[in-house]
Amino acid sequence: MGTQDSAEVVTEIGVAFWKGFALGDLIFYIPLLGFGLLTSNYVALSAALGITTYWPIVCLVAAINARDAPEWSLDDTPFLIVLPMISMWGLWCLLLISHDLRKGKK
Repeated sequence: MGTQDSAEVVTEIGVAFWKGFALGDLIFYIPLLGFGLLTSNYVALSAALGITTYWPIVCLVAAINARDAPEWSLDDTPFLIVLPMISMWGLWCLLLISHDLRKGKK
């Protein structure tokens, strides 16, 4: 998948963690999001947006908590900027879908 930092930066455990998220995205999240977007299926889209809101928070907290771990040298500044924006986008989209469903739009 090639999107992870090296073990020299995030340790072997960090590599395993990032690969787990990347694989989950590849086999579950991306198809679910694509299906929801292409079919306008609000259930699938809401599930994918829930993941969009949740996973950046998990990754951000993991990166922050790993700061003091031996051999961890990842600069988490980009994570501190980008991941909250992704979570807020997912939550905003969920709120828009919820608003549409309350108005009876499908």
